[in-house]
Amino acid sequence: MDPTEDTIADLVIAKFDALPVKSKPVVDAYGVSGWVPLSGIVFTNGDGSNAICVALATGMKCLPSIKIPQAHGFVLHDWHAEVLAIRGLNHFLIQECHDLAQSPKSHSPFVRWRDTSELSAYRGLQPFTIRESWKMHMYCSEAPCGDASMELTMDAQPDATPWRHEIIVEEREKLGTTLKGRGFFSELGIVRRKPSRPDSPPTLSKSCSDKLALKQCTSLLSSPASLLICPENAYLNTLILPDSEFVASACDRSFGPAGRMGPVANKIWSGGYSYRPFKTSTTRRNFEHSRRRPDHQGVSPKPSNIAALWTLRQQETLINGVLQGRKQTDVKGASAVCRLKTSKLVMDTLALLAFPFLMDGLKSLSYMDLKRVKMLEDRSKVKQAVKDAALAKQPSFPDHQRPFAPSPSSATTHLFAMADKLRTQQQLEQLQARYVGTGHADTTKFEWTSNIHRDSYASYVGHPPLLEYMAIGMGEPKEKVRAMMIEKMIQPVGKPPEVQD
Repeated sequence: MDPTEDTIADLVIAKFDALPVKSKPVVDAYGVSGWVPLSGIVFTNGDGSNAICVALATGMKCLPSIKIPQAHGFVLHDWHAEVLAIRGLNHFLIQECHDLAQSPKSHSPFVRWRDTSELSAYRGLQPFTIRESWKMHMYCSEAPCGDASMELTMDAQPDATPWRHEIIVEEREKLGTTLKGRGFFSELGIVRRKPSRPDSPPTLSKSCSDKLALKQCTSLLSSPASLLICPENAYLNTLILPDSEFVASACDRSFGPAGRMGPVANKIWSGGYSYRPFKTSTTRRNFEHSRRRPDHQGVSPKPSNIAALWTLRQQETLINGVLQGRKQTDVKGASAVCRLKTSKLVMDTLALLAFPFLMDGLKSLSYMDLKRVKMLEDRSKVKQAVKDAALAKQPSFPDHQRPFAPSPSSATTHLFAMADKLRTQQQLEQLQARYVGTGHADTTKFEWTSNIHRDSYASYVGHPPLLEYMAIGMGEPKEKVRAMMIEKMIQPVGKPPEVQD
């Protein structure tokens, strides 16, 4: 009997609770706690007598597209919890393969050597495979971003009615072929980018819903790991979500054969690949640092920029895609699961194996070269076939199967488009009202400099050690300097310029 969903969730949450304090969301100076999604991968054996959490991660950020050229392989592009947990699993499995290759007499409870009878062009030539006795389950404290959570996103709005309209040509050209995060609620069953604030720079990372849907065909193994491990036993069995984060129709549409994955249902490809839909299930357990849990003052928690990664072999704390305390330009901040270190670990393992059909990988100069080796052609074909048939960037439903109602007229289309722009403008105005120093298109030089100086004086007053240091330097009592700073905040750069008629 397999462990229950609650048992699997408890395992992941317990491992997170054991992490150091620096890996967890913090409470800010105003007493507002942070929230972060948690994802973990649990291995269970066939009779359910053993369950082991192999990897877990927290995180909710990704790299803007404008910063990808500066990543150089050591900055993570996407550290959403689901993606980071899968990267951690892959790194752990590659490490297991490396140990087996280094010492053929060594034993791994998770990975084994394949017999020569198992090696073939149809089933793959990888020397290792995950042991057949294991099943893999993933617990997520939040619904995966993208298509599987669109109904939840709509319900969180003041008006939960979908914004029903077709996207006009001008909008398509401006947004590209992949829709931005949470926009255009009426478009369901399509590929989306990671969600973000309206004023944030765009990202090229696809949503977690889309990535998990693709993993049902390519397995949980990444391209580098697929050079070493056969994908046959590397598919996810169950995706477990909290009761409040589960919408059956959304999960069926996003992952199931009755939804957008219908065109690849029952498909089998060479190389050990096939479409294996995972079961979506629910748990009553709730993660302590979930956004659904307000603090003792009834204040909603704020998003945390801290990401954590844990596997059976290592633990890391990350901020902005690199190790905590390191800059994005510092190669010493590279995570163990970044492209640079992953490709190096795989190439070291390939060198130990020295199999003739794996020698292509040793000629690879970069992570991208490693993904293009001949042995991964089957995986590339599967990936492309799924993208073309099921995960097309634009919806291709017949009119009678469209998951949203078409607009009745061109006039209505433009009306809804205008409503979207108005909604976006209102959101921007709310941000500007909350953060006055942000400014806007009509901000004058006087207003801009006034905001800067006013913020500086406010900082001096709000930091007693700094205020005391300045008082000593000025030779004045601390309270007198404080009163002077507060008075200067009224007109920090003098009187406003005269308005000319």
